[in-house]
Amino acid sequence: MRLTPADVQAAPVAASELLAYLRSTGWRRLEDQERLDLRVATLMVHDARGAEVQVPLLPEAKDYPRRVAELVNIAAEVEGRSPHHLLAAIRVVQFDVVRVRRTGRDDDTLPVGDGAALFALANGVFVASSLAVVEPRATYSGRRPAKVTEFMETVRLGQTEQGSFVVRLLVPLPSSVGQSQTRLSFVQEHVPPPPFPRQVTRQLIRSVQRAKAAVTAAIAEDSLDPFRGEVRNGVSAELCKALNAIEDVNPLHGVEIGIAWGAAWPMERPHPVAFTSDALQILGQAAEFLAAKETLEDFWLEGYITKLERDDPAGEIEGDVTIATTLGGQLRRVRVTLQPADYSAAADAHRVGQRVRVKGDLGKEGRRFRLVRPVQFSVVEHDDEEETSVSA
Repeated sequence: MRLTPADVQAAPVAASELLAYLRSTGWRRLEDQERLDLRVATLMVHDARGAEVQVPLLPEAKDYPRRVAELVNIAAEVEGRSPHHLLAAIRVVQFDVVRVRRTGRDDDTLPVGDGAALFALANGVFVASSLAVVEPRATYSGRRPAKVTEFMETVRLGQTEQGSFVVRLLVPLPSSVGQSQTRLSFVQEHVPPPPFPRQVTRQLIRSVQRAKAAVTAAIAEDSLDPFRGEVRNGVSAELCKALNAIEDVNPLHGVEIGIAWGAAWPMERPHPVAFTSDALQILGQAAEFLAAKETLEDFWLEGYITKLERDDPAGEIEGDVTIATTLGGQLRRVRVTLQPADYSAAADAHRVGQRVRVKGDLGKEGRRFRLVRPVQFSVVEHDDEEETSVSA
């Protein structure tokens, strides 16, 4: 069925989207065109048929919907596909489209719990991947970086698709105006660095690929240690937990994650990454493993002592102190075991309300933070009113 101007008016497309799609599918501007008409650009596809289309540039023009409909109908005939399907492809040309599919089912429906978990999984892998772009870590705590929060607000939920139930998430990419698209030459002389949204989607697919590789290695080695080696590649406790979330709802099926790059920023399309139910169970174990193993070495901890603990308060033995500090944007309490002399200094600082500072390796014991191998304990002599903080 041919496209009509009314179809275009129902959901208009921008000239930049038309041009980006045509460029990505092989259309080129006529070389013998001496000047650019202010209203249209003439392009042709380099094939035996020599088809030509008129690309309208002014959406406010009265004939804009008609010209777009004509363009799509001609391009669809050249490509041998439905005009309506081609128009749908044009509308997402400046989006990376991530598809999350529940596998192991024969129909296009899901129990409500499965559906909610699938949407939560999709959101979770995006959060974990955007955090990994900012800084790869085994686990994250505290407030999200502003860049991550701002990015997550731009991610859009698309219409679900058939095929064992598919959740689509659309990541808008900035227009490449200023590059070849502006000149309408369709020849990229310089490849600009990818924008942050593309960095996240690229990290997402790499993270799930490496998570799957870690699952295979963990089975072969009978150890979860391979997951530690993949932290630098974006595998974190948060990613593993997000992927495992659906396993808690229905352990009989798996999940598959695929991506289609926005044609405005073309890349080679990777194969979808699938996880079986058994793999999801291992990812659940890996989430706990990575959360428990996270350690920040040579970490400077500064804050106020809120608790003193020593078996013999008057004796010359080591003791534990709890230091309240701001960690990851949130108030945290960190336990530290100090030698007798440092413990006494800490007790004095606690009595007069002075801040203390100590260096060590920051990690977790279950859900609690602990600084191990503490050195260079000192009392902060000049106590200003700045917010308590930590630094590496």
